[in-house]
Amino acid sequence: MHMRPFSSKLISIILISVLSSLARTEDNPKELTLDLGKGIKLDLVLIPPGTFEMGTPEKEDGHKKSETLHTVTLTKPFYMGKYEVTQEQYEAIAAENPSKTKDLKLPVERVRICGRKIPRESRMIRAALCVP
Repeated sequence: MHMRPFSSKLISIILISVLSSLARTEDNPKELTLDLGKGIKLDLVLIPPGTFEMGTPEKEDGHKKSETLHTVTLTKPFYMGKYEVTQEQYEAIAAENPSKTKDLKLPVERVRICGRKIPRESRMIRAALCVP
């Protein structure tokens, strides 16, 4: 019997769901390493609930209008990658590599989430874009 592989979107949703559930347990570890198989690891850190300022002040050098300084409140803990996701890690999860410059040790680039290209500097929020 030939089984089709899971879609990368389904794998991502399952992974985010499991990590979200784990982050909300009382004894959640501050750091976590996922074994993605074939010797590939993904290091994660726990981001606790709290409030912080996001963006840049208008008078800061290099300020962009899209970087308005504002208060953000996280109500639930979650896990986030400790480092940028490499092409090797991305391939282990999504079974594809959208990067133009191919090198498994380099960060993945040209990532599309829900059909939209996500700039490299905005990827830390990508999980929230597709998960209901």
